[in-house]
Amino acid sequence: MFDLIHPDDQEEVRRILHQAAASHGLSTFSCRASTSSGEFLWLETSLRGLHDPVAGPRQFVAIARDVTERKEVERLKSEFVSTVSHELRTPLTSIRGSLGLIAGGVGGELPAQVKALVDIANKNCDRLITLINDLLDMEKIESGKMAFDLKPQALLPIIEQALEGNRAYGEQFSVTFRLVAALPEVRVNVDRDRLLQVMSNLLSNAAKFSPPGGSVEVSLTRQGAAVRVAVADHGEGIPAAFNDRIFEKFSQADSSDTRKKGGTGLGLSISKAIVERMGGHIGFDSEVGLGTTFHFVLPEWGEA
Repeated sequence: MFDLIHPDDQEEVRRILHQAAASHGLSTFSCRASTSSGEFLWLETSLRGLHDPVAGPRQFVAIARDVTERKEVERLKSEFVSTVSHELRTPLTSIRGSLGLIAGGVGGELPAQVKALVDIANKNCDRLITLINDLLDMEKIESGKMAFDLKPQALLPIIEQALEGNRAYGEQFSVTFRLVAALPEVRVNVDRDRLLQVMSNLLSNAAKFSPPGGSVEVSLTRQGAAVRVAVADHGEGIPAAFNDRIFEKFSQADSSDTRKKGGTGLGLSISKAIVERMGGHIGFDSEVGLGTTFHFVLPEWGEA
């Protein structure tokens, strides 16, 4: 079998085979296998050992699927995302900067009607840049290229920075952010910037779905040897039919082109991947008509 497997994949396949031999579980992996024409196909293989109670596994059952076309689509998608990064983000950032200067009056006082148009253009630039950044982050996560700089540090200052950094966003919806429970002494092993990204996603979602004049409560509580961070709003809640898809990519409870709330549908999926990479887990509780609480749990850091 190994004569057919691409040399670069053989070591990984051997490792997976040894794991399968030592367990009763199902192993799934992808590798390249040669054809009679000398080309390589991508195979996605599900492998299970036939376990002998005395001698252990002596045989394996494997089901291999040709996923070459899917891999090609993934390659094209990666190239597209790279193009988005280099060909769209840079000029959009420049356009946003110029519009911001114009709106700020650098070129002189603008007539009210012109200023309104410039503000609309500026906000739409922000939306496009957010979409591009979310697409790039998702691509990094899926390819395993998202870098993390994990350091033991106090959690409360990061939460307070997130609240202050998103305060202006909440004001757009007449929503205030409040810290209702704190743990000043708690430390966690996290990437500060990535944790701020998670908090920004949760706070912005809570603000969008809160009623005008409402508040969003953030709390830090202990949960065994971990710390729980919760972001609670008092909005409409999440429909029960949508619960299973809440952390999927591009998922939105209202996905119609006439929906009232904007967004890419990537924020929660990205947040879930980030929290899990930092050793935690994320979830939510919601009741239609009463509101939603998103929460994530991180291991508390303690000196050995």
